[in-house]
Amino acid sequence: MSREQARLRRLRQRLEQAALEALVVSHLPNILYLTNFHGRHALLVVIARRALLFTDALYRHQARREVSGAETVVVAGSLSVAAGDWLHARQVRRIGFEDRRLTLADYRQLSQTLGKDIRLVSTQDFVEGLRAVKEVTEIAAIPRAGCLTQRVFEELLPMIRS
Repeated sequence: MSREQARLRRLRQRLEQAALEALVVSHLPNILYLTNFHGRHALLVVIARRALLFTDALYRHQARREVSGAETVVVAGSLSVAAGDWLHARQVRRIGFEDRRLTLADYRQLSQTLGKDIRLVSTQDFVEGLRAVKEVTEIAAIPRAGCLTQRVFEELLPMIRS
């Protein structure tokens, strides 16, 4: 199991505890954490057994190289509409969204696409809560990062003083 698959599994456990059938992830650092996608235009939909990364044609090749743990869907139009259409076709009824991250315009598009029978549920810190608990590899990288920062500072200090 990849690092991203393990993270998605933990996220799905949180969704189950919150009685949500899906989560729409719009915050790019959260998408990076969950899928390893470094692009600047994406929306991630996570359901019980699948995760789909919606992006546009500009990021097609990058997504194929980077994305782990999710399927990539290349969209010509609005990512919110495409994600909403996909969720609506699967009759997903309770969908969480990152309330501090999803723009109002995207929320409106998603809501209109889903229709009145589907409930959008405001969530806070679902992914951030996972990110706060550091994994073994992240903990191991902290001393190395500190040493690197110190070396860079020592090289920059003479430039700063002059």
